Amino acid sequence: MQNFDPILLVIYILSVIIFLVQIKNAFNDEFTIKFDAEHLKQQLEQHGLADKVVVGFSFDKRYEYNKIKQFGIEIKNLSKTASIYIDWDRSIVTDWREVGTSAALKARRICRLNPGTTIDLSQSQIFSTIAPATAFSATITAEDTLQRKGKGKGLPADSPLNLELEVAKPLLTFKAGKQLTLFQQQEIDLEFFVELALRFTGAEWGLSSDRLNVLCRFVMTHLPWKAGLPWNPR
Repeated sequence: MQNFDPILLVIYILSVIIFLVQIKNAFNDEFTIKFDAEHLKQQLEQHGLADKVVVGFSFDKRYEYNKIKQFGIEIKNLSKTASIYIDWDRSIVTDWREVGTSAALKARRICRLNPGTTIDLSQSQIFSTIAPATAFSATITAEDTLQRKGKGKGLPADSPLNLELEVAKPLLTFKAGKQLTLFQQQEIDLEFFVELALRFTGAEWGLSSDRLNVLCRFVMTHLPWKAGLPWNPR
């Protein structure tokens, strides 16, 4: 019986190692999102708008994979004479790619969320207007994340839940693969983009003006696995 003791010991040690690795992997799924404000500032400066408009975004402090479904946006109109219009139907949010690459990105139409939203996704969205010296804020997501609340629940056709929309899918989807492994190991960062279609009208630009598309860049950085431990602040 003693001849089997070393084998049992090895099996026990391997079991403990496998168990600890699984625990580590369970916590190794959190990342942060940072808005690249300098990237946007350069574009606004090129068009002489750096002192006319401020764009900001709000995210949670950290996210787990496939848990980000929406985020906040705020646009401040610093002009005293011009209005800003946001063309949601021509504004997009992309999926993600590795920073430093030129991989093609999938673009999805941005949808502005309101409580009890019942918009028809096949129809155009109403422009949002930002009057001079005011600010506008909203929660946004991608069109393909939305579905009717009553979908698949066998509700009557006239149920209000068959009209109301909800965010039912992740905004950014993470699947197992080489890039995700490198991301987990903190060897690469990932990025995605929002392109906003803005129109400025008023004395400074005349009665109407061409639409200006500005590209907003976001960088995702993976957190060390220890950050996911329950006693670490969130």
